[in-house]
Amino acid sequence: MKAVFRKTPVLFALFLLGAGCGTRKEDRSIADLVRALKAKDEAVRIMAAEDLGERGPTEPDQAVPALADALKDPSANVRQVAVRALAKIGPEARSAAPALKKALTDSDLGVRLAAADALKTIQGN
Repeated sequence: MKAVFRKTPVLFALFLLGAGCGTRKEDRSIADLVRALKAKDEAVRIMAAEDLGERGPTEPDQAVPALADALKDPSANVRQVAVRALAKIGPEARSAAPALKKALTDSDLGVRLAAADALKTIQGN
């Protein structure tokens, strides 16, 4: 029974982010997504990183530094999604290149591979 209660906040957070509390996903501000990258719940951080990757090309000044910072997240899943989000932003994410180069030595293979691909995309190699 305890496991259900522990997962309830995760399910609620997913509902809030996915459903947007009855509002459109596009109505969430970049600042809200940046704050969500610091949430305690991994699923919330993942969804925030994904959303920043989709919306980041229009507002890279806020999205890119937040995603680069997310490359230090304790969760490899969050780090990998953040790397892929930076790749989606493309050349506008050039300022994250040092963080992505550091991610090439990440303990997680998926993060390392994603970082290599992201650097190619961002730097145009």
